[in-house]
Amino acid sequence: MRLSVQVDTLGAERRLDDATAAILLASTRTANRLLERAQTAGFREVDRIYGIGPRAYEKYVTVSLARDGELEARITVRGSGLPMYHFQPRQTKRGVTVRIKGKRVLIPHAFLGRMRSGHVGVFARGAYGGKGTKALKLSGESFGRFQFIKGSRKAQGRRRDGRGVRRTGLPVNELYTFAAPDALANDQVQDVMHETILDNIDKEMRSQLNFALRGR
Repeated sequence: MRLSVQVDTLGAERRLDDATAAILLASTRTANRLLERAQTAGFREVDRIYGIGPRAYEKYVTVSLARDGELEARITVRGSGLPMYHFQPRQTKRGVTVRIKGKRVLIPHAFLGRMRSGHVGVFARGAYGGKGTKALKLSGESFGRFQFIKGSRKAQGRRRDGRGVRRTGLPVNELYTFAAPDALANDQVQDVMHETILDNIDKEMRSQLNFALRGR
């Protein structure tokens, strides 16, 4: 009687490689799907709190997807102040009102305007921190860091720049509010995004693992 035992190590290695590849693919797809879900939930919360819709906010957002060998998906938000024009501006006799965090706020002396480029914004005569207004009289009024200029176009319209060139008109600048990253960094927004990930991670990983294994 003879007993022969054969071990297919190559087949076992292939199956192990297939399983490893399937897990890697499933992990990559899971990371990207969770990022998509968290982004959607986060943008909805930003809209609920600040009243800035996803289409307007996504202009400040860059998404980096996970790839093979790098299981990290990132949402990066850049930008300084958000234009006031995003916040439902309304022109009134006293200025422009905007809706921020559910409250309508008056920006005195402001007005809606369209630039030559076609860009529409909320503007006022003055500057942030009074920059560039040393030769002009400030009114003493401000909106945040924006300082309004005192007087009329006629009273202060003639001045000279650093090269001695005569300029007319008062400096007009667009008005902004909090920075775009601040909205996504809001604790309520972060909580919603984290809860979305935790609620979906197990289900998403099982679904993606089944998908990956079916193709092998």
